[in-house]
Amino acid sequence: LKGIFQKLNPGALLVESQFGVVSPSLLLNTRRFDMETASMAPGWLAELQSSHKPETEEYGISSFIYRADRPFHPRRLDRMLRRGFFAGVLRSKGFMWSASDHNVVVEWSQAGLAMNLKPGPKWLKASLPLSEWPEAAAQYKEKQYGDRRQELVFIGASMKEAEIRATLDRVLLTTKEFSLGPKTWSRWMKLVTEEVDSEKTDKRQKSGLKRKKPEDEVPQHSNHEGHGADCQHT
Repeated sequence: LKGIFQKLNPGALLVESQFGVVSPSLLLNTRRFDMETASMAPGWLAELQSSHKPETEEYGISSFIYRADRPFHPRRLDRMLRRGFFAGVLRSKGFMWSASDHNVVVEWSQAGLAMNLKPGPKWLKASLPLSEWPEAAAQYKEKQYGDRRQELVFIGASMKEAEIRATLDRVLLTTKEFSLGPKTWSRWMKLVTEEVDSEKTDKRQKSGLKRKKPEDEVPQHSNHEGHGADCQHT
């Protein structure tokens, strides 16, 4: 990235920071930028003339999206992340489906050596009837588990894409594990919802309320209704 920035504007001051923490004095009223000078820099001229090498060739920087419609096994994913992240990956971000956190979107965010998984909103399948789904999610309405899926973007330098994809594929549930269903998955280790679930359980036990089963979902209504058991959404 430094190489790209220096190529586009050799006179620019590059400031490294963590989580965007930078002294305002380095940003405000510095009088460092001059449009005429910057526009004559070799990098900009190459961009305008389309004669430069793509960043993928010159710096080895590339990106790809990993998608899958099967959940990750939480314990295998945990072991994979504890071994360290993929070589060459500078940034990865997206959302994932963990079998044991079945109803909650798991937000995935990685930058360098920092990796963070946190609970996001509920999947549409677990929170809204089909009639209220946004148009962008229409393609998932007929799927067994709705909009639950893996969708992760990886950005890096000289990444081994095939190797990364193969490693993530091994973390997905096997056919046998997938057939066990959410009721069994809910008994596996939790990645992000254990603390939340425990708090809810304590409150419900104190108030005498029955805890909702992990596999419970918002009733779905679609054109398949009444066509028999094989057409039911889970």
